Amino acid sequence: RTGLAFRDAYQITGTIIRNCLENNKLLSDFSLEEWRSFHPNFQEKIFEIIKPKFGLNARSSLGGTSPKEVTDILKRCWEQIEYKEYLVKKKRGEKEENACHGTCSRGRL
Repeated sequence: RTGLAFRDAYQITGTIIRNCLENNKLLSDFSLEEWRSFHPNFQEKIFEIIKPKFGLNARSSLGGTSPKEVTDILKRCWEQIEYKEYLVKKKRGEKEENACHGTCSRGRL
């Protein structure tokens, strides 16, 4: 995200991954000097960026992998399940108050 052309970033990434595979290294094994040997623009923040949590949190759009997004999606899924159970129980003639336990949004999904 430093204004580097995609082609260059892709090539640098390939070089880093090849280095990891050939030397049995993890990304976290590299020192800042080693990172800068791949490209001089690498800064100290690279050690935060390579952590899985950073990648997860970076995907915060709808359907992304951020913890908040996953929690929101799971909540919507449970609401849909509860609503479908409500419909089944209503069709069977069960009392409405027992059908959904008041937790689903009853059609407002």
